Amino acid sequence: MTLFPRTDVGGLSVSRLIVGTNWFLGWSHASDAKDLLIRDVVTERTRIAEILTAFFEAGVDTVMGPFPHAPLLDAVHDAEDRSGVRAIIVSTPTVPVGPDVPAKGFDREVVARLLDEQAEIGTRICMPHQSTTDSLVDRCTRTIRHADTLLAMIRERGMIPGVATHMPETLVYADETGLDVGDLRLHLQLRRVPHADRGGLDRADHRPCCAGTRRPSNQRLHPTVCRASG
Repeated sequence: MTLFPRTDVGGLSVSRLIVGTNWFLGWSHASDAKDLLIRDVVTERTRIAEILTAFFEAGVDTVMGPFPHAPLLDAVHDAEDRSGVRAIIVSTPTVPVGPDVPAKGFDREVVARLLDEQAEIGTRICMPHQSTTDSLVDRCTRTIRHADTLLAMIRERGMIPGVATHMPETLVYADETGLDVGDLRLHLQLRRVPHADRGGLDRADHRPCCAGTRRPSNQRLHPTVCRASG
């Protein structure tokens, strides 16, 4: 069987398709009713492992989510045992951002403990969650405040640093300021829009938040465009 195509992020070979985890954790981002449905159908550890095993056996070995959120990490290990494939973990941890962080920076001890845990569980690419990143995007100065400190601490622990965001300007600011970003994740919003001929909501409007970046080939930034279903 031909395995799924691969690409390179920061010297690490990853599958071009990434397994997302919102549904594994019961988050539809659509409605309470859909949340209840997927929590009933999907979120049990053995069911997650079955789905992941199918991906791993097809060559899709890269999994992105808020590790080590239960039962996600255990399900990944179960799927590794079943398939004989080692997963590539792309983690999106939330780094606490309080009212003092914009001016004073992160509490380095808190960040160190969080990142030590990420390294311990085997995270290969560590991308602070958009709830962290987007809180620090400064449109006035065209910077992401204190991101250089955070990304350096990730790199020091042997992980490839990145950022997750819902704001397309984050890509631009990361590029302009030369941040040490190996991967940057944005969403592709899939919206239902009226079809002129049928008068119904049956045509998908694909709107990627970014199309690329300018960066020397030896410092290539890899935007990962993800589908946000709704």
